[in-house]
Amino acid sequence: MLYLLWKMDCFFGLESVYMIIFACVSLILAIKHLILIIKKQVKINFVIAGLFVLFLIYLLLPIRKDASGNLSPVCSVGSFLTFGCLFVLLYIILKEKNKIDFLTIFRAIVIGFIIAGFLGFLRPVSERLQNVIGEFSYNDNIFRFCGLAQHPNSIAIYSTFIISGILYLHYNNKLGIETYLYFPIVFMFGYMTVSRSFLYSFILCFVIYVVAVIAKERKNCYKKLLPLLLELVAISLILLKYTICHLERLGISDLIHGYGDSVDLPLEDLEDINDPGRGGLLKKYLYDFISTPLILLFGRGISYPNLGGLAAHNFYLQVLWNVGIVGTILLILITCFYIYYFSELKVKDIFVTAFKDVSFYFLIITYLMIFFVESIFPGIYFCLTVFYLLTAVCSVKVSKIEDMKNNIDENILKEKKEM
Repeated sequence: MLYLLWKMDCFFGLESVYMIIFACVSLILAIKHLILIIKKQVKINFVIAGLFVLFLIYLLLPIRKDASGNLSPVCSVGSFLTFGCLFVLLYIILKEKNKIDFLTIFRAIVIGFIIAGFLGFLRPVSERLQNVIGEFSYNDNIFRFCGLAQHPNSIAIYSTFIISGILYLHYNNKLGIETYLYFPIVFMFGYMTVSRSFLYSFILCFVIYVVAVIAKERKNCYKKLLPLLLELVAISLILLKYTICHLERLGISDLIHGYGDSVDLPLEDLEDINDPGRGGLLKKYLYDFISTPLILLFGRGISYPNLGGLAAHNFYLQVLWNVGIVGTILLILITCFYIYYFSELKVKDIFVTAFKDVSFYFLIITYLMIFFVESIFPGIYFCLTVFYLLTAVCSVKVSKIEDMKNNIDENILKEKKEM
C-alpha cells in the first residue's frame, strides 16, 4: 500500500485524485494496524500517538479569528484530514520500519516523478491536462516546465529534494549505475522550471556532494563524479536557452529587497501590490504574524487564506503564521520524539551519528536552504516533503541503526562480563 502511495506521488497535480488515494491508503493501513493492536500483536507508542492527537486537537480549538473576525478553528475538513492521514502514515512507518523496503519506495518516488514529468509534455495535445494544469512562461519566450504539478515551483522544489536523495543514496552505495539515468532527467526537469530556488539549492547540494566524494574516494573520486559532471554539462548545452536565462537571473535582490524595492514601502502601500517579491512577502507575513498576541501564539489557522493569494515563500515563517508559536513548539516536539523513538538510540548517540555522517549534510542542508525561499506548509505538499526525506534517510539509516544498536548491546555485554 505504501508503495502504491509513493508511486502515485508526482501525480498530485491532479489533486482530487491523489487526495482520494492518499486518504484511502491511510484508512486501510490504519484499520490493519488497529486490528493488530486489538489482537495485542503490537503495542501502542502512547507518546507519539498522544502528540499526534494533541496537535490535531490544537488545530480544532476555536482560538483564532477567521476572515470575518469571529473565533474559529480556521481549519477546513480537508486540511484536518490531510494532517490526520499524515500522522497515521508516520505512526505506521514508525511501528513497521523494519518491515518496509524504503529503498524500493524511493525508487518508486523517482520513477513516478519521471513518468509524471514526461506525461506533462503531453499538455499541448491533451484537453484534460490543459484544464487542470496551467501554462507558464518566463518573459513570454521561455517555457517553464511544471510536469503534472500545478506550478513550476512545485516541480523545482521536488526536483531538488529528489536529486539530493539520489546523491545521498549514491554516496552511500545504495544506488548504483541507475543513478546516471535518474540524475540527468530529474535535473533537466528542475532546470526547465527556470527557478532560482532550484538552481541555488542544487548547486549547494552538489558542491557538498563533490567535496564529500573527494574526501571519501580520493584518487578514485572521478568514477562517481565524472559521469555526473558530463551529464550536467551536456544538459546545460542542450538547454542553452535555459542556461542563458539562468545566468541572466543570478542574484538574490528580490529575496532581500522585493520587486521594485517593495520592502522599503510602508505596509499599507505594500498591501496594494499583488506580488511584491519574496522580500515584500516576508515583510507582509512577518508584520501580520506579530500584529496581535492571539496570532503570535496560535497563528492564523491552517486554512486561513494566504495574504494577497500568495504564500510566504518561507517555510519557517509560513509555519509560524499558520499555527503560531504554540503549534510550532508542538511540531518540534513531534519531530524530536519521532526521531528518538525511530532510532531507538540514546540522545547522545543520535547526535553523534548525525554529525559524523557527512552525506547527511548535503541531504538536510538542501532542505533547510530551500525552506528559506519556498513554503510548502500546510497540506499535501508538506506531506510529500516529509515522505521524500523520510524514505531517503531510512533507505540508508534503518540498517545502520540496527548495526549500531547491536554494537552497543555487545559492548554492554562485554562490560558486564568484565565486571
